[in-house]
Amino acid sequence: MASDCLERLNWEFLKYIWSYPIICRPGILEKLSQLTPNQQVIILRKPIEVRDFLQNISHNSDLIN
Repeated sequence: MASDCLERLNWEFLKYIWSYPIICRPGILEKLSQLTPNQQVIILRKPIEVRDFLQNISHNSDLIN
């Protein structure tokens, strides 16, 4: 990790990763299920998807509104 990175690989972080599916994920899924039809979630899994999204966002006003 970079020297200025605040995250550290320690027990607290490992505990968070381990418990995420049980503790955090249900709350996130609940919030996502409450989205209205005019709300959109965009999931970007790869750096190339982020790059493409950022390049296309200025050309597609539907993603902004």
